Amino acid sequence: MTQRNNKILVTGATGMVGAHLLWHLLKKGAFVRATKREKSSLAQVELVFSFYGDSLANYPDQFEWINADVLEHESIENAMIDIAIVYHCAAVVSLSKKTRRILDINIRGTQNVVYAAVKMKVKKFCFVSSIAALGKSTVGKLIDENAQWDVNDPHAVYAESKYLSEEVVWQAAKKGLDVVIVNPGVILGVADNLNNSMKIFSTVKKWMPIYTNGINGYVSVQDVCRAMIQLTESSITSERFVLVSQNLSHKKILTMVARAFNKRPPFINGTKYVLYPLAFIFEMIAKLLKINPIIDKGMVKVVLSRSYYSSEKIKQTIGFEFTPIEKTVGEICDFLKKK
Repeated sequence: MTQRNNKILVTGATGMVGAHLLWHLLKKGAFVRATKREKSSLAQVELVFSFYGDSLANYPDQFEWINADVLEHESIENAMIDIAIVYHCAAVVSLSKKTRRILDINIRGTQNVVYAAVKMKVKKFCFVSSIAALGKSTVGKLIDENAQWDVNDPHAVYAESKYLSEEVVWQAAKKGLDVVIVNPGVILGVADNLNNSMKIFSTVKKWMPIYTNGINGYVSVQDVCRAMIQLTESSITSERFVLVSQNLSHKKILTMVARAFNKRPPFINGTKYVLYPLAFIFEMIAKLLKINPIIDKGMVKVVLSRSYYSSEKIKQTIGFEFTPIEKTVGEICDFLKKK
C-alpha cells in the first residue's frame, strides 16, 4: 500500500453516507482508502457518483478499496496502516426488532474500529452517530447535544446501539483519541432502494395515500458529509453535533416528494388506530412466512412520534449553513425521474 501523508480511511463506504462522503473527499483531492466486505456490491457507490455526474474511475491515483469487516479486528487494523484520519460510517440503520446484527455491527464493530484507531495512533476520528442516540427534550425545549439519555426509558434497539456506540467512542477519547461525533437526523439523499429514507421516494413515486402527523428532524446527506469534513479538519475535539436542517411532519415530507413527482399528495391520516392494527396483521403474516414485516409496531411508533431538534451548536461553532429540505427533495426526485 502506498505511503501517503494524511491518508483517510472511510468505513462502510458502500453504504449511503459512506458513498457520498467518498465522493466529497475525492473531489477535495484527498487520498482515500475505503473498506468493503469481500462480496459487497459496488452498485450503490456507482449510483451515488452518477448523481454527481461523476465516476469512481476518474480517481485512480486517489483511491483504493480494501476488504475489511468491522467484526474482524485484524482486518480493520490492517486497513488502518498509514492512516491519519478515520471516518467511521459503517452501521446498520434499522427500525427492526431483530437485535443481533444491529448490536454486533453498531457496538462491537465500533469497538473494533475505535480500538484499532487507538492502537494505530490515528490523528482524528469522526463517528457517524444519530439523533436516535440523544435524550428526550425537557418541556418547551428543542432536543440538542445536551439532552440527557435516560437508561430507564424504553428505547428502540437501533437507538440503544448508537448510544452505546457513542460510549465506546467517548472512552477512546479519554485515552487520547482525537474524536468528533455527528448526530444526523433522517438523512435524505440518493441511495439504493434498500435504504430506509429512499423508500419514501420509491413508495411515493408509485402511490402513497397515507400520512401521519409525526414530526422528525431531516437533513441532506450532502450537508452531513460537508459537516463531517469541516469538523474533522478543524481543531475541534471531543464534541458532538446535531445535524438537522429542518423539523418537518411526515405529511410535509411526503407532500414535497409527491409534488416533485407530480403525484397526488397523501390524504388519509394514518392514526395509531389505523396503523397499529395494520402492524399487528403484518407482523403475524411475517411470522408465519418467516420474513421481515412490511410494517411493525416499532416503525409505527417512529412515524407517529413528534420530536424537534436544534442544530444551533454547529451553526454557532463553525458557521455551518444547512440546505433547505425542499431543495434536497427536488434534486433527488429530478435524478430519479431521469433514471
